[in-house]
Amino acid sequence: MLMASNAPSDGPARGAQPEALRRLLSARALLTAFLLSLTRDLELAEGIFQDLCVAVTEGREELDPDAAGFDARLRALARRRAFAVLRARGIDASGLPPERLVDRVEAIVAELSATPAERWTRRKDALRECLHALPAHLRQVVDLRYVQNLSVGQIAARLGHESQHVHAALERARRHLSECLRRRAAAAEEGA
Repeated sequence: MLMASNAPSDGPARGAQPEALRRLLSARALLTAFLLSLTRDLELAEGIFQDLCVAVTEGREELDPDAAGFDARLRALARRRAFAVLRARGIDASGLPPERLVDRVEAIVAELSATPAERWTRRKDALRECLHALPAHLRQVVDLRYVQNLSVGQIAARLGHESQHVHAALERARRHLSECLRRRAAAAEEGA
């Protein structure tokens, strides 16, 4: 029977990065799924993940958990290790998923691993950029309606327009914003 030791430990193993390892382990399900999509072999995907954990524990892979892009760096390391293992096993490139598909899967994993705050920030930034791209007169109507909280009648009175004109302007602004956000999402998906 194993007994717990009360002796003080010397701390983590030489080269260990406790916070990096903690974050790596918390991403296990997503990273393993990502590796499975590359290798098409659960046992192999698990083995590569475990190998990555050992490399981080032993300090062979330096990861700064506080650095921007930590999760992307984890996925890149996992991806490189997966392809290295597949090459070592003699699996040629024709048996691997196309690079574009791998990039898309990685983008999906990145989105799934993003915190709600990160997703919200990306959406706010996209909306801010799309608002700035609106023509000035539409931006003004959007500001009066949604920032200053004026009614359509109040906006019409302030701008000296008919209410129908304000309704039409708001509809055009919403359509422009919707199209802009859709284009941005498609571009992000293409770039992934």
